[in-house]
Amino acid sequence: MYKRQSLTSLNLRSNNLGAEGAKALAEGVAVSTSLTSLNLKYNDLGDEGWCAVFDTLRDNPQNKIKEWDLARQGINPKIAKSLAAYVAVSPSLTDLSVADNNNLGPEGAQAIAEGVKASKSLKKLDMSNGGGHSSGDIKAEGTKYIADALRVSGSLTSINLCDNNISAEGAKAMCDALSANDSLTRLDVSFNMLDRGGNGVQLLRDAVRGRDGFVLIDNNND
Repeated sequence: MYKRQSLTSLNLRSNNLGAEGAKALAEGVAVSTSLTSLNLKYNDLGDEGWCAVFDTLRDNPQNKIKEWDLARQGINPKIAKSLAAYVAVSPSLTDLSVADNNNLGPEGAQAIAEGVKASKSLKKLDMSNGGGHSSGDIKAEGTKYIADALRVSGSLTSINLCDNNISAEGAKAMCDALSANDSLTRLDVSFNMLDRGGNGVQLLRDAVRGRDGFVLIDNNND
C-alpha cells in the first residue's frame, strides 16, 4: 500500500480481516494519496477494527477516500463516534452510507450528526433502515440531531432517512432545518410514520414548495 501510490480502488470484501488486519491495513490506507475507494465489508472488524480504521484516517486527513458504504456492518454508537470524528475533518469524503445497521438508533444518529455539522465535503448521507431491524431506527429523536446538522451544513445535497419510524415531530424538525439550508436537493423520508402526531407529510411538502428541482420522497408519493 505504501508503495502503490497509483492505486485508486481496493476491494477487500469478505476476507476475514478481523480487527488486527484492519489495524494493519489502516496505516497504509491513511497515507495513500491516490486511494479513493475502499471496500471492507463483511470482514468481522467489530468495534476495535472499525474504530482503528476511522481513528487512523482522522489523524491522517491527507487521505483521498471519497465514499464509505457501511450498510449492514454493525455500526453502533461507539463506532459512529469514531466515524464522525473522521468525517468532520476529511476534505475528500462525499458519500456516506450507514444504512441498515441494527444498533445505530438515535444515539448513533447523534454521533453521525456531529461529523456532518463539521464536514465541508459530505454531499450524500444514507441512514435508511429498510433492511435493518427496528432497533436501528433513528426515530424522531435521531431525526432532530440530523436536522440540527442540516441546518448548518453547506455541502449536503441528499439525505435518505427511509424507514426509520420517524413521526410528525421528526418531520417538523426537518422542516425547520430546511428553512435554514439551501444546499439540500433530495430528501427521502418514505416508509415512515410522518403523520403520527401531526401532518408531517404536508409540512414537508410545504417546506420544499418553490425549491426548483427539489426531490422529496415521502410516504404518499404515487
